[in-house]
Amino acid sequence: MRLGLTFCFVCFFFLHLSSQQIGNVRAERDGSSIVVFYDLMKVPPDYLFDVSLYVSIDGKDFEGPLKSVSGEVGNDISGGREKRIIWNVMEERESLISNNVSFKVQARVYDSKVIEMVYVEGGEFIQGSFAEYDEKPLHSVHIENFFISKYEITQRQWKRIMGYNPSFFNYCDECPVENVSWKDVERFIEELNRQTNLNYRFPSEAEWEYAARGGKNSKKYVFSGSDDPDQVAWYLDNNNQHTRKPGLKKPNELGIYDMSGNVMEWTSDWYSKTYYHDAPYKNPEGPNTGSHKVIRGGSWNNSKKQIRVTNRSYSTLGSKYDDLGIRLARDEE
Repeated sequence: MRLGLTFCFVCFFFLHLSSQQIGNVRAERDGSSIVVFYDLMKVPPDYLFDVSLYVSIDGKDFEGPLKSVSGEVGNDISGGREKRIIWNVMEERESLISNNVSFKVQARVYDSKVIEMVYVEGGEFIQGSFAEYDEKPLHSVHIENFFISKYEITQRQWKRIMGYNPSFFNYCDECPVENVSWKDVERFIEELNRQTNLNYRFPSEAEWEYAARGGKNSKKYVFSGSDDPDQVAWYLDNNNQHTRKPGLKKPNELGIYDMSGNVMEWTSDWYSKTYYHDAPYKNPEGPNTGSHKVIRGGSWNNSKKQIRVTNRSYSTLGSKYDDLGIRLARDEE
């Protein structure tokens, strides 16, 4: 067995949940081991992650997950700074002689009761468009920091909390839950918060549009993440008349998936076609009363026009459709 351990770190590559979460990564040699440091930041304190380490030698494909590892790796890893993974190289390889060693740290949410969220840094944006009467006028809005779910809520997540699956397309646990009314979702959120002792909620219409546009990273796309809907959305022209597992298309600028297409998404706001005419500048929450709630995002059953980030739809509190689901929000802790 060759016990030589000679290498030079030239680059690191990290697969992460969103651009805010894994960073400040470095590696050091410690005898026959390598210690990889990383930060897992800007995630809610209740999150637990399954963390894995991969290695690439001389630019070849990544190998892993590595087995001879210890430290803050594996299941039940919480967020924080200066996380350490110790790789005992000689237990896993006869030698490591290279001038090009790269690592990949992968983190995925471990507890299925926890909704995977993306941190949205607050800021100002121009809400609305000239396309439809209820999208006018263009107006400035300021949004505070918040979290929004990276994916639409799935049937598996709904069943885990509520004990049943209301979906029309109920043969796909990883597909978004649909066929749920606003009142159904309200009860889901109440039960989710009871079981997790957290404070999930509906996103406001303004929060939804700000996140769909990419927040402070916005490139002002027509659809959430692109001007080409086929890159980011399942909609009338490219689906097979049903929902799809979230995350198969490209994400938007914040790393959020399917904010255009797949299923429409309920928001907290009452709908008014004239609300934009006198909406407040800071954290608008919609009219005080109404008969319909705002729906955003469009669906697999909608045209290109209906999946634009500015498009506004609405329905009554009891309405249920096979293309209407939910994405959740949380306040910054």
